[in-house]
Amino acid sequence: MHRPGTPLRPIVSSRNSPCHPLAKFLLDIIAPLLRNIQSAITHTKHFINKIKEITIDEHDKLVSCDVTSLFTNVPTEAALAIVKNRLFRDTTLDERTSLSVEAIIELLSTCVNTTYFQVDNKFYQQEFRMAMGSPLSLVLSNIYMEEFERRAMDSYNLNRKYRSDTSMIPS
Repeated sequence: MHRPGTPLRPIVSSRNSPCHPLAKFLLDIIAPLLRNIQSAITHTKHFINKIKEITIDEHDKLVSCDVTSLFTNVPTEAALAIVKNRLFRDTTLDERTSLSVEAIIELLSTCVNTTYFQVDNKFYQQEFRMAMGSPLSLVLSNIYMEEFERRAMDSYNLNRKYRSDTSMIPS
């Protein structure tokens, strides 16, 4: 569907797909795994207010990084590994479900890898990572980016994250 030179990304609605009810069920289980990181920015005005609080020395530089096509660039297996790790450490998981961590991961894997869609009476499967239009993609992508940011913050002084962009001031 996507040809070089054509900057289009299909957004496939999974609303009527066989996995949609399962994805919604799993969403309730994994959504609490998202952490409330202080660097998360909710909107532009919030970013402006937060950047005013930062003291920048004359040798500091403001760096902004953008994740291009976030959902289709998040490594599915890496995101699932992070979720699995967080589920094992989650002390409230049994309040949300009686499923084992292994069962949850297997079901998540089925949902994120079942990316079939139909166009003009032909069936296709998305080959690259997570589908835009799946209820799970946003949460899984955010969990992955939280871990990515945590690792980066261990190496640099990252101050703020804005949607799929990251702004930082390395020391």
